[in-house]
Amino acid sequence: MTSEELIFDHERVRVHGFELYEGTQLDVRAVIAGMPKDVKDGFLLEEVAWSRFGHAHGSGHDVPERLTRLRSPNAETAGPALDLLWGSVVHQGTVGSVAPLTV
Repeated sequence: MTSEELIFDHERVRVHGFELYEGTQLDVRAVIAGMPKDVKDGFLLEEVAWSRFGHAHGSGHDVPERLTRLRSPNAETAGPALDLLWGSVVHQGTVGSVAPLTV
């Protein structure tokens, strides 16, 4: 695929369906399956190609920082991070393509 094709196009998905990206680096199942075990098990958030996947407010590039804050024992740090994460990844009943990676 060319670099232009590695951008998730919501309009194309509305017309042609998600199958358009099946098996590509924009298919979150393919990305997760291709991740080394130590990335998945070691929580190496910086190794995930977050910006390839979107949420309600754009690119998922901000998800790792929110996940890191969410793990804080300080409620004043974790609470707002959860609110921001939930409000972008699951927004008005729509789940962004970054959601499976976030989970």
